[in-house]
Parts: sequence; structure tokens; C-alpha cells
Amino acid sequence: MECLCQDEEDPTNYKFFRYMCVKNLNKMYILLDSKNYHFTDSERANYRQCTDQFLVCYTKCAKIKEGAGKKMWNIVPKFHYCGHMPEQADYLNPRLVTTYAGETMVGFMVSLGHSCLNGTPAWLVSHSMCWKIRLAMYLRLYHGLEDEV
Repeated sequence: MECLCQDEEDPTNYKFFRYMCVKNLNKMYILLDSKNYHFTDSERANYRQCTDQFLVCYTKCAKIKEGAGKKMWNIVPKFHYCGHMPEQADYLNPRLVTTYAGETMVGFMVSLGHSCLNGTPAWLVSHSMCWKIRLAMYLRLYHGLEDEV
């Protein structure tokens, strides 16, 4: 990664911010993938710092290239969600919970709805779906992954 875009000589240089963007994003993913449900206090602080630095460096890259007339670094609404992930990490690892609620929930509900249609009268589909959601939540929270000791 360092030979890809590192340029520590000039911290106002585009290459420096591009390198820092990738470096902090990589740290975020390492932290997310290294834990099950909960972070320690130092891991939460480290995750928050990496996320903030990633977003700042990405924004700086976008501004530098936009100033040069190039639209290379698109800023999308998911970055707003990314900014809230450290708050989620205060309670649970964002990798294991809904991060993009709209997208995730629609996918879950479509799959669940299809599983409830076979032989179920139309007026009982919602009851069947609610029962399956409750069972799935129970199984995941009480019988799922345990934190590493």
C-alpha cells in the first residue's frame, strides 16, 4: 500500500491525502473484522479516529480534484452513514448490525415475505413474518456469536 500512493514529504499534496484515505479505511476494516459483538474502549476510540480521518482525507481529495476540474471523488449519502458508525460501535460492532437500514431491511423483508407465502392465507402473512422476525432476533442475540475472551 505504501508504494501505491504514499508521499509524506508534502502533507498538502494530493498523494498524501489519497494515501491517508486508504490507510485509515484499511484500519477501519481491520477493526470491524477483528471483533465479534463488542469493542474495548481503546478500540472504539481508535475506530472513531480512523473513521473521522478517512472522511476528512476523502473530502480533501474530492476538493483538490474538483478544484482541478476533475470529478474523481464522488461524495455520496453513504458517507453520512459512515460518519454515524462510530456511535453504533459504542454498543455493537457495526459489521454485525444494520448499517444502511433501508437497504438491509428491504432485503430482509423481501426474503422473509417470500418464505411466508407458501400455503399461508394472505391475511396471516404479516403474523407469520412477525413471528419469524422475533425468532430470528432471539436466535441471533442469544445463541449467536460470542465475544472472544
